[in-house]
Amino acid sequence: EVCNAMQQTFSIGRVSAKIVHHQEYYKVGRIIATRFVQQDEPLGTTVLAIKGSSTPYDFFVDATLWAMISVFQAMSILVPILDQMPNWVFALVLYLFPHWHEREIFENIRDVHMKLTRLYPNDEFVLTGHSLGGGIAIAAGGRYSVPAIGFSGPGSHFSRWRFG
Repeated sequence: EVCNAMQQTFSIGRVSAKIVHHQEYYKVGRIIATRFVQQDEPLGTTVLAIKGSSTPYDFFVDATLWAMISVFQAMSILVPILDQMPNWVFALVLYLFPHWHEREIFENIRDVHMKLTRLYPNDEFVLTGHSLGGGIAIAAGGRYSVPAIGFSGPGSHFSRWRFG
């Protein structure tokens, strides 16, 4: 369906939208990029939407990416550990926790963003996503200095230390 949509440009009033990049559905951190351009304007906005959790494997990756953050948050229900210790202690633990899937996910986002930046050098770029995609979008936005909007992403406060 997405392949067919890439052949079309959709318009609403003076704004047109076209899917300019997509990846296979089962890829964790899958990106669908849509470019929005106002009529008679050379500049556009390209939105890289990162897929959220929808398969059992996505939920497994969710758990590996945010497990330690979830442990801290759950512990705080019983003992206010997050309020008692300095944030740098949690930052160090999160940094040292294994990073099983992150490299592939973040390199994919970086590569797609760089490719589209070469194609549309004057565009504004935005990362977005929901759930797993929202958490990844926020972390990647911070890592690569790209504006990002996440919806219901897990562990946003501590993600900056975990993912850089």
